[in-house]
Amino acid sequence: MHSLVRRYIKTAFAFLVLGLAIGTRILIRREIFLRPPSLYEVSAHTHAILVGFVMMMILGVALLLRSAVVIGGLAQFAGIALFFFAMWPRIRSAGSHSREAKAEKF
Repeated sequence: MHSLVRRYIKTAFAFLVLGLAIGTRILIRREIFLRPPSLYEVSAHTHAILVGFVMMMILGVALLLRSAVVIGGLAQFAGIALFFFAMWPRIRSAGSHSREAKAEKF
């Protein structure tokens, strides 16, 4: 395993431990001391797990499979293009010309 990949994965595990520690603190305070978590605690927990752990794990593993990264990126592009292709007819201005002529506000 490449040393850069090992660093990403080790960093991901560090973020996981941090996120679990914050989550445990939130759980104990909420269930035992009946104190709801602050928005900052929830944000820190979410960022440590999602941004820290998940992103570091994805980036660390994605370095090994360049072709999978390209295929995944192209699939995302195709999915977004398909979404816009499917949604474009639905956002037409059906009836808005007649409402604008009557000076309706919408």
